[in-house]
Amino acid sequence: MKHLPLSAGKKQGSEYLLALFAQTCAWVVFGVSLGFVALIAVETLALLERIPVRQVVGGLKWVPLSTQPDFAFLPLLWGSLWSLIIAGLVALPSGLALATYLSELGSPTLRTWTRPVLDVLSGIPAVAYGLFAFSFLTPLLQSAIPGLGTFNMLSAGLVLGVMILPTMTSLSEDALRQIPDSVREAGRALGAPPLAVAVYLVLPAASRSLVGAAFLALSRVLGESLIVAMAAGTLLTDTG
Repeated sequence: MKHLPLSAGKKQGSEYLLALFAQTCAWVVFGVSLGFVALIAVETLALLERIPVRQVVGGLKWVPLSTQPDFAFLPLLWGSLWSLIIAGLVALPSGLALATYLSELGSPTLRTWTRPVLDVLSGIPAVAYGLFAFSFLTPLLQSAIPGLGTFNMLSAGLVLGVMILPTMTSLSEDALRQIPDSVREAGRALGAPPLAVAVYLVLPAASRSLVGAAFLALSRVLGESLIVAMAAGTLLTDTG
């Protein structure tokens, strides 16, 4: 009977411990996620015992802090869709254009300095963007658009677009950098300028990855309710 060397036995033991640790972490994450789902379900059922389902589904007002509160779902859905559309119109074209410039036209030095800045901007908390929308952007829009209310969806959508712009730019740049250099060299061999190579060769080749980058960037908009609450007044108005 052959005996394993001592080093091999130690290696198998460490691998077993690592596998056990990873499995334990996975079960902890699963348990925490299941606990969140259970908590949300319990609170939702408790709320539906006091509020008719038809009011939640078919109502037209969301005024939780009013003396006669309403908890309709449609205003929240409508506000989320509007903010998603405005943010997409702001962030997707500008983010794609900036990523194309950084990846295909800009100098390596510019990319080296720009990427850390984008990473820092991506980490700014949502409350900072909400405060910026409420205290700076909304008064600026009111001076340009007479009659615009203090709480409006335009301000929320614009700030959400600015918030996801670094994410859209970083993901799009990564997608463009994945395209092989042979595609660019083929265009240059035919005499095409760098901008034409980027627009007609690189962007179509990376179209699937760019669509994924757009969906990932827009998915962050749907989860940022704090900015909508601070800029559009979803939770701060109609308290009378």
